[in-house]
Amino acid sequence: MARGWIATLVVLASTFLAKMTLANDAQMMPRRHTHKEKVDPFLEIFRENMRKISPDQHVSGDTFVALLRIPSSGASILTKVVKISSHGCSCDFKKCQCQTNSIRRHLGIPCSQMTCVHKCRVQGCFHIWSHGPHADWLELQNAFLRERIPKKKALVFTMLRDPVQRLLSEHHWIQQRATHNCDAEDALEPQRFGLDLTVPCEQLSFPQFIELKDVRKRVINRQTRMLAGVGGFDEGGLYL
Repeated sequence: MARGWIATLVVLASTFLAKMTLANDAQMMPRRHTHKEKVDPFLEIFRENMRKISPDQHVSGDTFVALLRIPSSGASILTKVVKISSHGCSCDFKKCQCQTNSIRRHLGIPCSQMTCVHKCRVQGCFHIWSHGPHADWLELQNAFLRERIPKKKALVFTMLRDPVQRLLSEHHWIQQRATHNCDAEDALEPQRFGLDLTVPCEQLSFPQFIELKDVRKRVINRQTRMLAGVGGFDEGGLYL
């Protein structure tokens, strides 16, 4: 119940921030942060936390080190800067092949059904870090529980970002870098493909983008949903 209340408060706070941003004139839209601005503050916190963990806990090589990877949060840049040199090989997307609510088959099964932890454990791959799946908190925890991995044998990190900045970044990624079939003459429905939604091919302004039904359902407050852990379920049935 406490987690439900926390999730609700974060949803309300980030929605309020988004509305305040949109209330400004288009010229007053906040600029997207540079990679350095996104990562540098987190790196110092990350290093400090690792200093606190290492002296008091023996983080053995068979302990899973997992990144709860939230899209457009700066996690990709983080994994390029912070390398995991221990804990065997990487338990990455190629091994896990999952994406919850995927609209493209090649992205694999829903992460609530991911079985890669067993395969990675057998192969000695104990870090879900660089190029990992976009599994939420509930999906990661269930994957570890299915393998009967004790809590102390799984360290989970994440990287958070200002919710408006993250939303701006995902809007930019979908409009400029996501795959699409907009130029295909035989496409029945030309569209741009996000991880778990599609949007029309035309260039959408930020206010137009966040008014789309799927964007409001999946992209707005994505950090809150992934931290609370939805696991592919309707969050209304999990957190009241």
